[in-house]
Amino acid sequence: MKTSLSKQVKWVLAISLRLALALVIVWFTIILLYASQARKKGDLKLWHRIRLKSEFKAKDFNDKFIFSDYQKMENDLFNELHEKVYQNIAQADKHQFNRYNLKSPCNPDNFKQNFNRSYELVPEKVAGGILLIHGLTDSPYSMKHLARLFYDKGFYVLIMRMPGHGTVPSELANINRQDWTAAVKVGAKHVTEFTGQGKPFYIAGYSNGALLALQYTFESIENDQLTKPDNLFLFSPSLGVTKFAALSKWFKALSFIPYFEKSNWKSISPEYDPFKYTSFPMNASKQLYDLSMQTQKQLLIHQQEGTLDKLPPVTTFQSVVDSTVITEDIIYKLYANLPVKGHELILFDVNRNSYLQNFLKSNHSLFLSDLSKPEKLPYNLTIVTNKDVDSVEVVAKTKKQNSTEFISTDLGLSWPKQIYSLSHIAIVFPPDDALYGITPSTDTGLHLGNIELKGERNLLKIPAGDLMRLRCNPFFDYMTERISKLILQGNSEIYKD
Repeated sequence: MKTSLSKQVKWVLAISLRLALALVIVWFTIILLYASQARKKGDLKLWHRIRLKSEFKAKDFNDKFIFSDYQKMENDLFNELHEKVYQNIAQADKHQFNRYNLKSPCNPDNFKQNFNRSYELVPEKVAGGILLIHGLTDSPYSMKHLARLFYDKGFYVLIMRMPGHGTVPSELANINRQDWTAAVKVGAKHVTEFTGQGKPFYIAGYSNGALLALQYTFESIENDQLTKPDNLFLFSPSLGVTKFAALSKWFKALSFIPYFEKSNWKSISPEYDPFKYTSFPMNASKQLYDLSMQTQKQLLIHQQEGTLDKLPPVTTFQSVVDSTVITEDIIYKLYANLPVKGHELILFDVNRNSYLQNFLKSNHSLFLSDLSKPEKLPYNLTIVTNKDVDSVEVVAKTKKQNSTEFISTDLGLSWPKQIYSLSHIAIVFPPDDALYGITPSTDTGLHLGNIELKGERNLLKIPAGDLMRLRCNPFFDYMTERISKLILQGNSEIYKD
């Protein structure tokens, strides 16, 4: 009997070892195959390899660290950038469309303002304060139009440059999410101290910045030392991202080996955008994934403890189709679990004009059908969509919290020609944005939002999908109108005649 049992144990162990070995072989094969494909990517340049020493890190943060300290470190950082990068690029890289070429129209220092740096807007009479947080690979430029909106309403505005951004993409290969969350605390503390007690404090975040805004708010509920915002505004929030991002740590671990160096990069592209990286390191995906998992965990804890009612009103603007984040997670993991408190979810549908329908995938339609059912929701839902299939005019279909009926409102807006949907990166820019707009308002000499190139496929170093991707929001005016109304509602005493 003992002999038989011993044989069974040995057999199970042998099978387990073989399975484990097989998994290791499969895993290593996947890594080798990916590395082989990665080696076909573009050449790594100085800005993909260099490390800047002056960047803010979480270890720099303490109770005495203030925004002026952050600004000093930022000044040192940009001086280091000039010294180590701008002054040392190879002759072959001194071409017209390289942001690191000092003579290029893409160089951020050749604009009236270098929007890669943190900046403030200070009104004559301060009605409140808001912290604006940009997205991953972005810069404060992406928040400039929203900043102006709040400033015009009397808000003191701080647009923080998040660590790892605005300089060289290699900085995102060496950053971690704790650096971002520490920077947000620095900014939030500064805004509330500047505006003083008794005045509203808001946070607005775009993409990864929206996730940081949520994360800070959850922490402020748990920690009385942090000031809780009175309102949250989220734009294309990165609450749900693909699990592939979690695998990036393996590529980073092997990147010290020359064969695997390019494996540490999801994309390696020419850096032609003055205020956004086009190259994307794997570590950025990993930090985004970890931050989204941490935020979802906080959300679940507060849901289980019944403390989600402590969240301030949350207003989100999101494209129904989004290749960067999972729109359904915003709906079902966040909004579906919120208590009735005037939360707002505004979704921008695809262009449903009949001539386009045979060319569009329909996998996004399932959750829209679910939301359109005559069932009560704990939040106010608005879907911006075509008036009907024969029209490019759009309406706002709104279902109030705890209601079962949609009310349709004409917006006096239409889909522009050749545009079939919004995108993740389009939400925060108006159509006349000088850099990303389809009808740029000023001649900066550089317009990235209306590029129309045609030729053979697979020839350009820049993916065709990146050039086709919409970079502005044709319904931006409607969005700002909604925000303005919410500001007035939240500050009725301040704006009372």
